[in-house]
Order: sequence, then C-alpha cells, then structure tokens
Amino acid sequence: MVSNSSPGISADDRVALALDVDGTVHRHGSVFVESLALLPYAGDISLDETDRDTLRDVLGSVAAYAGGDRSRRRWLAVIRVCDALAAAGLERPVARLLAGLVRYRARYASTSESAGDAGDYREMQRRILDRYGTFLDGRRRERVERAFQRVLERHFRVDPALRRALADLATVVDLDVVLLTDVPTHIARPYAALLGDDVEVVGTDFATIDGRFIGKYTFVGKGATVDRLRAERGLDYVLAAGDSANDLPMAAAADLLLAVAGRGNLLTELPPEFRSIEVSAVRTTGLPADTDAVLVPRETSVADALRTTVTALGVDIREPGEPRYFDAED
Repeated sequence: MVSNSSPGISADDRVALALDVDGTVHRHGSVFVESLALLPYAGDISLDETDRDTLRDVLGSVAAYAGGDRSRRRWLAVIRVCDALAAAGLERPVARLLAGLVRYRARYASTSESAGDAGDYREMQRRILDRYGTFLDGRRRERVERAFQRVLERHFRVDPALRRALADLATVVDLDVVLLTDVPTHIARPYAALLGDDVEVVGTDFATIDGRFIGKYTFVGKGATVDRLRAERGLDYVLAAGDSANDLPMAAAADLLLAVAGRGNLLTELPPEFRSIEVSAVRTTGLPADTDAVLVPRETSVADALRTTVTALGVDIREPGEPRYFDAED
C-alpha cells in the first residue's frame, strides 16, 4: 500500500475512489455477461445466426466456468427458448424475463464456490474476449455503444444507497470516481452513467480504426492506472474497492482498500502483510492509522462500508440518524 503522510482525509483533499465493477459495485454478477445475454432481445442491433452463435459460445463458456458443463447446457437451453420466443415477436417480454433470471442466477452463483481459481479465470476471460472480439470486428463503435446503452438503461439498476453515498462524499471533498474494470469500456460507460454524471471509466479497451472495431483489445492495468491518476491529478488520497485477486495491483497502489467479500474471493487472497480490520470493528472503534484493508462481508453493502470508512477517515457523510463513529479525539 502507498504510505500517506496523513492517516485520514481532510475536507480540502483531492480524493479518488477507484472502484472495481463486477462483484463490487455490481455486487452480484457481471455487467458484461448480463448485458451480452440481453443484447439480442433489447439492444436493437442487427444480428445474424453467426453473431448469435458467437454470443451463445461466449455465454456458454462463462456458464461452464461458473458451474461446469451442466450449467453451460442449462444456459444454452434457456437462450434457445429465448431465441424462439423472440422470433415470434416477443423480444420485450423475453428481455424482461431474462433480465430477472440472470439477476437471480447471479445472486445464487455469488454464494457458490464452484468457480475455478484466478489463473483459470484469466484464461476464461481471454477466451471469451477473443470470441467477443470476433463479434465486434467491423462493427461501428457508435452503433454498438448505443445498443448497450439501451440495454443498460432499460434493464440495469445500481444500488441507490451507493449513488447517494458517492454524491454525498463529492459535496465535502474534491472527488474523482473512477471505475477500474475488466468490463469492456463501451459497456462500462453507460453503467457508470447510472452511478452518477461524473463517474469515469478505465476498462478493457477494444481498438477501432475509422470508427469501426477491429477485434483487438487491451486489458486495463489497474495498479498502473492508479499511479497515473495520482501523478496527473495530484491526488492526496486513493480509496480502492475490489472483490478479486485481479484488484490487488490497484490495492497496492492505493492508500486503503475496501476488500469486498464475494465470488472473487479477495478476502482469502490478501497478502499476509496486509493489516486488515472488519468494517464492523471500524464502526465501533475507528480506523487504525496503519490499516491497509477494510474487510466487507457479504451481508454488508458497499455503500454502508464506504460511509463507515470515510467517516472514520475524518469525512462525515453519515445519513441522518446514523450513530457517530468512534473518534480518538473525542
């Protein structure tokens, strides 16, 4: 972790929140996978059978990683039924039903331990992004972005408590909110807009030439991005939040990490030298100055953990009626 000369945050500090998306801000599930599943039925984009086969392959690979071949077969059967209903002119009800099913399955899967390890995840991620790149190849970026914006605006919701917490924090410090995510940038941007007007995105970037995708992509470097933002913007404090081992480079470059329990299993991957404290302990005793990570269990919302943590750091954004947290100077 970066050593900060101040153990907390002052009202005139330049502060950044570097937030992972899948499993953290989008606590149960994957923005990429869910939006891709809905694209044929809610995206208003032309797809031929080859396109649909590619999307089915991507979704099947994710399902197999999450729950094995049985899960893959179930999801492909669901997609085939949805395709048949959509062909009968029922795209809108299919999209609504599928969105509900995806959310239900994602919440169930987030409590499962059946997925592979971090190495398996990166291999799976490359495989599905390579396939997704073939789907994008030659398509106009503007047209694709518009299709995903339509999907996200109609069928995705963010935690309103988190949106309020970010807005409240922005009223008392000079705040940059940046989503650092493996989600493709052209999908993460409309999701970021649901969180707030000024939320930025640094994601997996698919290259374009003359406004058309070419299928090539570059993964986001989370640690390097935090270092760059700190240098370019003169940041006084960076608070990161993530749920998987992929977020550890971001955590190492930040001043403090919200380690969110979830499918990513970050809590078991934290380096042994990290000095950690449960968020419930922060609520009652305050935050020791040498803390590296605040542990956020499954039953605690990220919004609540954020309010608790920044209040302990010296910036009071409690909602009306919340108890005052411990202050060593009281």
